Amino acid sequence: KKKQSVLVRHLIYKLRQLASGRWNDTKHRKALKGTDHDVKLYEAKLTKGARILWEQAISFSERLTASNGAAVYADSIRVWKIVTDHDDISSEVRNVCEAHRRGRGCHLRKRLMKGNDPVVSFSDNDQQGGKSESVYRPRTYFASEIEKYDGSLKESKEKSMVPHYPPAAIEKNQYSLLK
Repeated sequence: KKKQSVLVRHLIYKLRQLASGRWNDTKHRKALKGTDHDVKLYEAKLTKGARILWEQAISFSERLTASNGAAVYADSIRVWKIVTDHDDISSEVRNVCEAHRRGRGCHLRKRLMKGNDPVVSFSDNDQQGGKSESVYRPRTYFASEIEKYDGSLKESKEKSMVPHYPPAAIEKNQYSLLK
């Protein structure tokens, strides 16, 4: 029981690190192999065998939309799974890739225009011996004015446009989309 409470505290700490944008080192962001080219799936180490499977994704932002008036999307961290056994990671990666494949078939696909560039700032922490760390600030996106969408999810000729689709649920017999 004490071991589990320590794991939960460590999990909360790691999730806060990811949410704050401090994930540019290998402890928080190790790219996973075997994913589709458009899925940015990473693992963050919790313990010797436990990992957080997470993705750098784009999602609708109610907060930014309310302040802006137009529909605003932003970079976000999507946590897919907390894996306690290191041997289960490859099967979970396959599940995430399958959810993305099923989501690509959704009719809710959009082309988004890139807004601001993501900001990577460096902060000096005198309390940590003067070490500097990088902090990622999310990029914003806006729904495209282009009404026609040909259904292809290939990279747009315009570098300012990105495809967006919501991934489906991981369960194979469930067809609802993740919110």
